[in-house]
Amino acid sequence: MTNNDARDEPQPISDGLDRVLRALGNPGVAAVRTVFSDWEELVGSETAAHAKPVSLDGQCLLVVVDESGWATRFRYEQAGLLQRFAAELGEGVVTRIDVRVRPEKRPET
Repeated sequence: MTNNDARDEPQPISDGLDRVLRALGNPGVAAVRTVFSDWEELVGSETAAHAKPVSLDGQCLLVVVDESGWATRFRYEQAGLLQRFAAELGEGVVTRIDVRVRPEKRPET
């Protein structure tokens, strides 16, 4: 097999996506997948019921919560969560968490 043959072999799409994400300053496919698929294990089931990850842009994780009380609690627990993310994802992958409250749905009239 020549080098050209190796380049012609199908490559997992995650390899190309990982290169693109890293070139854009993001942590890569594995970290993004872990945050979104293992969210409950990362933050705990009670918090996960009220807070959802929205994006991981650079080193900033955007989280949306369902009410302002959960935003306060999430911000209060941020230091511990950043330590947990560092342990699970690697140091420096998530260095900041922005928390937003999801707008309430208004009843249709």
